[in-house]
Amino acid sequence: MEEQIQSNENPTTQNVTLSNIAINSLSRSAPWMKFLSIMGFILCGVMILTALIMMVYIFTPKGSYGVGWKSIAFIFYFILAVIIYFPNYYLYSYAGSIRKFIQTKDEAALEAGFQMQKKYWVFMGGLVITYLSIIVIVILFTIGSGLAKL
Repeated sequence: MEEQIQSNENPTTQNVTLSNIAINSLSRSAPWMKFLSIMGFILCGVMILTALIMMVYIFTPKGSYGVGWKSIAFIFYFILAVIIYFPNYYLYSYAGSIRKFIQTKDEAALEAGFQMQKKYWVFMGGLVITYLSIIVIVILFTIGSGLAKL
């Protein structure tokens, strides 16, 4: 049994057929996407809890580091938790939309799922580009500071 899907975005491809294999693949991958996104949400919660513990620790007088380092660690963990939240949200929404499509054969659910998948990959691509840019900047800074010492 193949499903006919109407595409509204590109007028040259009005009908797209999903084979049973494609539908089965979507059906079998949706629980894994949901699992990974839930694990990501748990990681976000742990990071926020860690940030809150660090914040409480900042105001205790018995810290081994100065307040500056503790504040930086708190801010770093909190920002990282917020950043990690978004791809997990996109992945969770994608899994939910795919599950809805599998159950109801609703074209709008499939489109919403693919839109969430696109958002997920655009976000992850931006994250990788940002990470690589930071690495290049650190390498250049390290080389520059090493040359300055000569």
